[in-house]
Amino acid sequence: MQNCVAAIFKHQGYDVAEIPDDKPRQLISSNGCLKVWLVDRGCVTLLCTEEQEQLYNGDCYIIQYSYAEDGKDYHLFLAWFGQDSVQEDRVATVSLMSSMADSVKGRAVVGQVLEGREPELFFLVFKSLIIFKGGRSTAYKNSILQKSNRTEQYQKDGAALFRVQGLRPDCIQAIQVHLAASSLNSSHCYILQDGASFFTWLGSLSSPSDHVLLDRMMDKLCPLKQSLLVREGSEPDRFWTTLGGRSEYSKEKCVKGWPTDPHLYTCTFQQCLFKAKEVFSFSQDDLATEETLILDCGEEIFVWVGLHSGVTSKEHALDFGKMFLQAGIARDGPRSINDTTVYAVAEGDEPAFFTSFFNWDSSKQAAAMLGNSFERKLAMLKGLSPKMETPDRSLRKSSSRRQEISSEPTTPEQQQQQPAAARRTFGSASAGRTARERLPPPSSAASASPATPSWSLKSRASSSPSTPATARRLFPSSSLHAPGTAAAHLPSPTAIGSPGRRR
Repeated sequence: MQNCVAAIFKHQGYDVAEIPDDKPRQLISSNGCLKVWLVDRGCVTLLCTEEQEQLYNGDCYIIQYSYAEDGKDYHLFLAWFGQDSVQEDRVATVSLMSSMADSVKGRAVVGQVLEGREPELFFLVFKSLIIFKGGRSTAYKNSILQKSNRTEQYQKDGAALFRVQGLRPDCIQAIQVHLAASSLNSSHCYILQDGASFFTWLGSLSSPSDHVLLDRMMDKLCPLKQSLLVREGSEPDRFWTTLGGRSEYSKEKCVKGWPTDPHLYTCTFQQCLFKAKEVFSFSQDDLATEETLILDCGEEIFVWVGLHSGVTSKEHALDFGKMFLQAGIARDGPRSINDTTVYAVAEGDEPAFFTSFFNWDSSKQAAAMLGNSFERKLAMLKGLSPKMETPDRSLRKSSSRRQEISSEPTTPEQQQQQPAAARRTFGSASAGRTARERLPPPSSAASASPATPSWSLKSRASSSPSTPATARRLFPSSSLHAPGTAAAHLPSPTAIGSPGRRR
């Protein structure tokens, strides 16, 4: 009973000793490798180890976190947009991030994050992080010159105010805020810099664990510097003078809200109309390979793309998430892309921070099975093991695959005899073998075709008319088109259509 009452008081913001502080979830391995690139004029610059923990709110960055989990290599790519960054840099960042993700081996997941709305996952990949005001990119500097009122920028020997926060002692952040007393909050701790002097301010509602984070961040932000400890209510005059004078600020306890219940939606985009339908009591089995689904977790959404869906690139998948937010499908109405983190996850590349929302069974991992949903379920009902083959999601060996496909009959007579499904085959090695198996009796070139696969293209076409004849690989988009054609960036009315879900 005592613990129940203590839990109620703690949720209301009171510091209760009987209840230990909530620990952050283990969303991702802490033994990964971090790389950070600054985006400037459509190019990227790799930052050194020291600089990669110092970001500027006028710039855009690409964060790559590579780690191993369950014997598999994962790569998390995040595009981080500073609040004062310009649109030119933001567009370039997403495009460059997608290209970088396409070039790595292993399972790649991409995400888009705005400053001030970062999820816990973002901070967990950094050991410590300092976000300064200002920027280094050319586009940002040009935009500042065109503004009449210059924005605040960090100066090493100037005045600055930092809010200190963190998930745990080895995961702390210092965020530079507006230099004014109104930026203070009794729930937080702050570092006030005035040239070579420093104040550490303890809010009256801050906890002892917050004070530990403050001391650690002082060692990061200004090593070998002594600071004057100031408790709320006992500030010296110089403290207020540096902030530009006294003013009102928030003195209410900041309480972290309860996690939002996740909701799963199956989505289509046909005839320039975006549609979504909620899947109630969802499970892993609802992730059909022909469809694109969105897992809405409130402040984060995951765009899950099946291998047989019509979404053709990472950028395309992120755009799908933007349409979902703008359409106001969720119960709280339309949301801004600036308030929500969007991830794109391909079938077979699901990381633990996605699968944790399901009762996940890795033996059902669809990326290891060839065939559509009907064929997979039929094989399971018959007790058969479908032919297992790990798809090459990067599709870097496009030239060799085109050679395999080029061994198809190329004369007009042979092409006329070739089935339409085979003619639509994309640059997948397994799809090419299927197309050759469906050809008429071999003449000279077709006699060297590989052995017949254990599944048929005919059953796929008959089971779902709107499903593509062969598995369209999500990454990269350039491999999804014949040589000489361009990949569509925006969704087309027919490309994203997915078959109806039976309930």
